[in-house]
Parts: sequence; C-alpha cells; structure tokens
Amino acid sequence: MRETNSYKQLRENLLSLNLNQMAPHLDEVLDFGIQSGASLTEVLVKFTNHEIDIQEQQKTHRMIRSAALPSPKRLDTFDFSFQPSLNRDQIADLHSLRFIERNENVVFLGPSGVGNTSFDFDWCRGGAGTA
Repeated sequence: MRETNSYKQLRENLLSLNLNQMAPHLDEVLDFGIQSGASLTEVLVKFTNHEIDIQEQQKTHRMIRSAALPSPKRLDTFDFSFQPSLNRDQIADLHSLRFIERNENVVFLGPSGVGNTSFDFDWCRGGAGTA
C-alpha cells in the first residue's frame, strides 16, 4: 500500500512542480527501470529527458514567435531559381551554423521579398538567434 501512496505522491509532485511532460511518462519510465534493471540514475535521466525535450521544443516555438517572422519557411523548400545570384553551397554552409562556433556574424542585405527572412526563420529553428 505504501508503494501506491508514493506513486500517487510522485505524480502530484510532478504536477505541482509544473513538470507536466514527466507525469504522462511515469509508468513508461518505471516499467523501463524494472524490466531493464537500470540504475536509479539511468531511470532518472530517461525520465527527465522527456521534460527537457518538450521544454526545448516549446522554447524554440516561443523564440520563433517572438522573432515575429512572417510565415514558417525552411531552407529545404527555398526556391533558389527565384534568386539565382545566391550560391547554394555557401548558403548550405551557413545553414550548418558553424559560423557561430567561430564567433562570426552573418548579415543578409537586400530588398524586401528576396528571401532574407526565409534563412532567418530556418536558423531560428536550429537554435540560432536573429537580430
């Protein structure tokens, strides 16, 4: 009977702490721990990963919304024939975001309607910021 009370208390604690994504996965993670014989640390890592994944997705969504970009666009759907002066390989290299690792800045200059925002939006999804 004590185990049931502990289980109920754990579910309530998760919700009280606003760990809303962990509660639905509690049974799955407990079963994993029992069936695999995983250590308590391994079980907790698996358990917390659910919450972290969802929080990261929500964070990305909030950043994109706060950037006030006009519509969702992705580099893989960008029409390079519309802007033939762009070097596709150079854009693909920029899309890797390695310029961030080198502490470099990238600025797209051009008139409205040529695709600048398309690149900004896709890079926000990858965790890069726009200014």
